[in-house]
Amino acid sequence: MICENKKRKIMDKIKKEPKNPKISRETSQIFALAKKEKEKEKGSNLQWKRRGGLSQKSENKSGL
Repeated sequence: MICENKKRKIMDKIKKEPKNPKISRETSQIFALAKKEKEKEKGSNLQWKRRGGLSQKSENKSGL
C-alpha cells in the first residue's frame, strides 16, 4: 500500500511538472514557426500551380 502510494505521488509530480520548461517553450515556438512557414510554402505552391494551370488552360483554349 505504502509503496503504491509513493509511486503514484511520484508519477503525479512527474506528469504535472515539465522536465525543462524553457526548452519546451523554445521548441514549441520553433515548431510553431516551422508550421507557419510550411503553410506559407504550401499556399504559395498552390497559388502558383493554380496560376500555371489557369494560364495553360487559357493558352489551350486560345489555340483551339
